[in-house]
Amino acid sequence: MDFRTCIRLLKRKLQEENPKEFSGSWLLEHAPAAYRFIYRNVRTDIGQIDWDKVTIALPRRYQKRWMRYHHKSAKPYENQDELEKILSKQREKLYVFITASSENERRLQHRITIALVRLSQKGNILATQELVGLLRYMVDEWIDRYFFMRRWRVAESEIDTAIEGCVRRYRYTGTFFGYLFKTFEYSANALKPVYSMDDYLPGTDMRRAEVIGQDAETGEIKMYG
Repeated sequence: MDFRTCIRLLKRKLQEENPKEFSGSWLLEHAPAAYRFIYRNVRTDIGQIDWDKVTIALPRRYQKRWMRYHHKSAKPYENQDELEKILSKQREKLYVFITASSENERRLQHRITIALVRLSQKGNILATQELVGLLRYMVDEWIDRYFFMRRWRVAESEIDTAIEGCVRRYRYTGTFFGYLFKTFEYSANALKPVYSMDDYLPGTDMRRAEVIGQDAETGEIKMYG
């Protein structure tokens, strides 16, 4: 059996049984051959079963039903060797967090991120620090690119904490980047709006600086035109 055959078997079992939710123990009971293959062959760089690789290969409707075991909050620790097992193979490719110009680079970006997310959730604070530094490139670009995210400019000191929160809470549904983006998008609504005099007025080719001025007699700031 190879990985593709394993996923086909798993899909067929999910279609037949149609469980409201499923987990590793469900696979062991209902698809033991697939579970044995995953247990023996689908592992992360630090030796854990790579359930992310399995779930992301399933249709979205089944991804949402995957149940991860809930553990108590992991005790923080530092282990550079664990971090190096992930980064040593990809260190020359970390540029993908600054610019990912192809689908292959975006997939690599996601694989590195998920590996670091799981290590961080395990409690390794060095992985958390590394990941926050890498994801900050992406979040800063979003804040510059999307008008509705510019409110984060007044909360610069909170950005790293918000990223850490996403890393801590992320489970398996959808992509991590989609979850991160939506979190920052929704959170921006609670922040004070930020305006720049260089911004274009909605629906026009005029900047704010061109229509705002000070009344010479009263000193009042007004919008003209």
